[in-house]
Amino acid sequence: LLATQTAENLLPETRVAWRAKRERAFGMRLEALAEPDERRAMLLANILGALDDIASYSNCTESPFIRNDVLTYKDVVVAATLAWTRRVAGVESDVWGMIMEAHEGMWKWLMDRFAEWEIVDGEVPPARSIL
Repeated sequence: LLATQTAENLLPETRVAWRAKRERAFGMRLEALAEPDERRAMLLANILGALDDIASYSNCTESPFIRNDVLTYKDVVVAATLAWTRRVAGVESDVWGMIMEAHEGMWKWLMDRFAEWEIVDGEVPPARSIL
């Protein structure tokens, strides 16, 4: 669903190879993956289905976290995946809007909770070459 946008967010040096590998694997151009509208609708439904599965593991209604009121690796993985989705799809996209409304705002609540960790609050040292 977001393959084209993902490719466009890659560094130019890696974009062409990443795109070519996926287009070979899928047997079509990335832009065609979510067309026609029926396929796009199916992919959107698949996203909701995956979120349904994750939500079914939750045993807490007083916390945005999946298990009790304790932050777990599961929460980090879900939040990271949703952050990627927000980055590539955009906050104005139908994909992001659908996710933020799903399960009575559960995923919005989770992302709001993770917002404080999205900003680095100190100097980041320059990258060192390992070569």
